[in-house]
Formats: sequence, C-alpha cells, structure tokens
Amino acid sequence: MILRGPTVVKSITFYTNKKKYGPFGDEQGVPFSSGSKDGIIVGFHGRKGWFVESIGVHVLEGKLSLPRPSYDVTNKTDIRISEVRPWGGDGGKPWDDGVFSGVKKIFLTRGEAIYSIQLEYDRNGQSMWSVKHGANKEGTCHVVLYIFHYLLALTYILVFSVLCKLQHRNAVQFEYPHETLSCISGYYGSVAGDECKKAIKSLTFYTNRGRYGPYGEETGIYFTSTKTEGKIVGFHGRAACYLYAIGVHLQHWSTDRVEQGTIKTMLNKIFT
Repeated sequence: MILRGPTVVKSITFYTNKKKYGPFGDEQGVPFSSGSKDGIIVGFHGRKGWFVESIGVHVLEGKLSLPRPSYDVTNKTDIRISEVRPWGGDGGKPWDDGVFSGVKKIFLTRGEAIYSIQLEYDRNGQSMWSVKHGANKEGTCHVVLYIFHYLLALTYILVFSVLCKLQHRNAVQFEYPHETLSCISGYYGSVAGDECKKAIKSLTFYTNRGRYGPYGEETGIYFTSTKTEGKIVGFHGRAACYLYAIGVHLQHWSTDRVEQGTIKTMLNKIFT
C-alpha cells in the first residue's frame, strides 16, 4: 500500500519591482504564477493544515507609485543607505523587516542559542508585527512532521510539547514613543551538535532610558551595533532553526548642517 499525502505548496518565489527572491523550497510538481498584471500585492490567502496547502494573493491593480517611508524629522532630509558585513553565522536564509517609525516590543525564544525573534513595530501610529524569524528547537519538529505526518501525528505533538518546555521566552516591552531603542549588543558562537554553524547566543537591548538583558549566555564573540546617537527603526538578519545573524536599520542625526540650517538625517543599514 502506498500512502500519499495532501497536495501542498512545494516552493515559492517572490518578484518585486527591483529583483527576484527565491526560489524557497524544491521546484517540483505543478508550476503556478499569480500573473503579470500591473499592480502590487496587498494581501495573501489560502489553505493550511500541517503544511501550506494552497496560496493566493490580493492584487491592487494599476500602475502605482509607492509612498516613501515616513521618518521622525520634519525638515528636508538626505537619506543614505550603507550596508555593513553581518555579525553572526551564515546559516539559514536572509530576512529583512524593512524600515519603520520605531520598535515597540520584542519577543525572543532561546535555549543554548537564540531560537527566534519577533518584533512589534510602529509605523505612523499603527502597530505592525513581523513574522517569527527562526524556528523551534533544532527544527526537529519539522523533520518529525515530514516523515510521520499521518502515522505519528500524536507522537509529534507530544515531542513538540516537551521541546517547547525546554525553551525560555522573553518579552521586551518599551514605553514607545517616549522610549526608543538605540543599540543592541550580544554574542555569537557555535551551537551544540553543529560546530560549523554559528548562531546568536545572547542579545542585550539599549534604549534612551536603560538596558534590557542580557537574554541568553554571554559566550563566544562579542558584537555591538553602533555607538552613534540615533534610534533603531528596523531589523534584518539570517534565520532558520536558530537566529544565525542579526542587524539593524539605524536612523541617526549628525551635527553637520546643510542648506538653510536643516539637519542631515542618515539612515544606515547595519549588520551587527
């Protein structure tokens, strides 16, 4: 007897007005595409069970001009982007939340390293959540799920519950907008069972009011984001089973004067 599972989404590739991201997954089975009409994707829908079984999009059609992100300055600005080599490992897949008005809350799961990070941002007065960057303990749950999807579903649930108990969860809440995140620091190093890959071991967060952390074990190689005055307005990095690397989008003000006395605002993309 041959057991066949449900039809699921095997691979996804994303296209923007600038470039292509992916493919993520194995390009096997029946290909599909959302279409080539002018417009932007503004939402997703589909079906899910143990896996993503189908996916669709909401498209706002027409040639549209995308609004520029809003920054906390009212004067004329000179925006510059610089990218610095990341601190951490090179495992997993890259992710980038983009640029927001500020950071309101941070959720971490951790054990022998930081397993995942999820963030609540503010954008012009509205809260926006990032996806969870990273996974549960060692990705074991995904392997068990794939192999024993039908026969050992109950076993998977029990194992998953035990593994979750081994994790520590931390919620870091800032008194935004009066409290702003200005710097992060931490350590990265090898993880048990895989000495070749380095992951983020510990994170500490600094605001204009104080320090939060450290969260995790301060062992390995130390890093810090910046000593420049300013605020963090976004995160990016690499993640899979662990948070392998992390960086920040930093908005800071220099003392340089530009025409008519306006303040030069610089937006840096920094991998820490």
